[in-house]
Amino acid sequence: MYYTYVLRCSAGDFYVGSTINLRDRFAQHEAGRVPATAHRPVILEYYEACRFEANARHRE
Repeated sequence: MYYTYVLRCSAGDFYVGSTINLRDRFAQHEAGRVPATAHRPVILEYYEACRFEANARHRE
């Protein structure tokens, strides 16, 4: 499965991404290892599963 996800950052803005491993990717965001969200706390607001990577990227 591939996932498209939406994070809400502390300033109220959103970050949209896609990944094959949602738990690991979210942990990277929380640990500050993703430059776009490194200085902000994040909350997972939404995610959806896709069977194909192309579909997840398109939804992103």
